[in-house]
Amino acid sequence: METSARIPGGGVIEGELPRPAFADAGTTLLLRDPDLAVATRIATVIDSVYGAGAARVDDPGAVTLTLKEPAGLPRNAVLARLRELPVRVARAARVVIDGRDGTVVAGGDVTVGEAVVTHGGLTLAIGGGLDAAPAAAPTDSGATRRPNDGAGEVRLQPGISVQKVASALHG
Repeated sequence: METSARIPGGGVIEGELPRPAFADAGTTLLLRDPDLAVATRIATVIDSVYGAGAARVDDPGAVTLTLKEPAGLPRNAVLARLRELPVRVARAARVVIDGRDGTVVAGGDVTVGEAVVTHGGLTLAIGGGLDAAPAAAPTDSGATRRPNDGAGEVRLQPGISVQKVASALHG
């Protein structure tokens, strides 16, 4: 049984291929971690570049785009340029403490309130009684160090970042 044939003087059938859905309709950006503040920042940046109304926040996890294509630039190129737009996202404030060796890891904009911690020969005082004049000049981190009957003392202002606390302890 033969499965092919030749038609003398045959023709060619041509037809339009279906276009991708994003070419005709609006596009929705879905956030992996829904956050209303981040979605709003994304929409604001897109509106500032492509004009008011180019982006709309639907919910904390979705931003709908209605972009106008600039002359000579296909829609896929416009969408690809979105990746280059700078959007500032606040880092989550997290503190992880390893109970075995006492290692502290902090991320984001973690700040420390009033506290006093003593370990070995070192005292870390944050806030509380900082009005007394320290015997030593402040370091780059804003800390003051002074001896306290053979023990070291580090004094800092409340609201200081964890990074500056670490710098003061190592400086």
